[in-house]
Amino acid sequence: MKPRVLNAWSTVTGDPADSSLTAVSMVSLESTAIPDSIDVEVPVKKACGDYLLRVKLAGVGLTMAEDDIIAADGLIRRFAVREGPSPETVYVDIHSEFETGARVSITEGMPHRIDIAVSRKPLLDLMAGRRIAVDPGHGGKDAGIRGPVNLLEKDCALAVALELAAILRSCGAVPLLTRDDDSYLEPGMRLAKMTAASPELAVEIHMAGEKDPLARSYHIRAIGGCENSRDLASSISEALRERMGLSFGPIEELQAERALSIPLVRVEPVCLTYFADEANFRAPLFRKRLAQGIMNGISRYIRSRESKGGTGSVT
Repeated sequence: MKPRVLNAWSTVTGDPADSSLTAVSMVSLESTAIPDSIDVEVPVKKACGDYLLRVKLAGVGLTMAEDDIIAADGLIRRFAVREGPSPETVYVDIHSEFETGARVSITEGMPHRIDIAVSRKPLLDLMAGRRIAVDPGHGGKDAGIRGPVNLLEKDCALAVALELAAILRSCGAVPLLTRDDDSYLEPGMRLAKMTAASPELAVEIHMAGEKDPLARSYHIRAIGGCENSRDLASSISEALRERMGLSFGPIEELQAERALSIPLVRVEPVCLTYFADEANFRAPLFRKRLAQGIMNGISRYIRSRESKGGTGSVT
């Protein structure tokens, strides 16, 4: 059997070779043979701001099609698997949002598995202790939009909020949920709960809807006149486009009930009245990917603000 790489995928997991690395982004390959050598190069910063981490495998070829695979897990933006310039070499090019190292482990079998573990420590260091308010819209007697097969906006918003809270916790952040069950909040209580715990920023989660069941739209809103809110909205919009392929229109104005000292964004990433969106939402992986897209937008906004020496306050 020829030595060939057969398949590639990515996950977020622990490092099987080092229990001290509690969180890694893992790029895994299946191969019919163990490479003769594996070389992990030093990360190189690209013009876009990402880092290219190249892993060279010698002594194996490629059976799978050359591919550029979206990971968008908060650390790895994407990775490419392609043939190297020399015969029987494979390059794995990992595009990371942070400068970070990698280690490789091999699990023998048929096929063999090659795991490239990229430390998530830079992301965890960025997010550690940050207080992020998450407000799932509606709740209780306020059901919100109803889908064609009876999914309710209040339940969908809560499902995404709980996924987002879990991802934030896994990155060391402190999610502050306005509700974590089917509770009704009186008018004015949402902002009071969001701001009482002094969060750095806040994200409201809602669903979109249209009168025409064959139409669909997605919306993102920011506080009018608040540059930081618009920057946060732009970051989340771009991250959801990358992760989910969503196309938002221009950022719309969100009228806050009272003056805020933090950036606030409302995101509507699902058109619940559109039958395909409602059907997709029933899949747990779809909800998790939505939440990861929002998380990516939050972390990129924070990193951008820090690089400019800014804070999270409204300006």
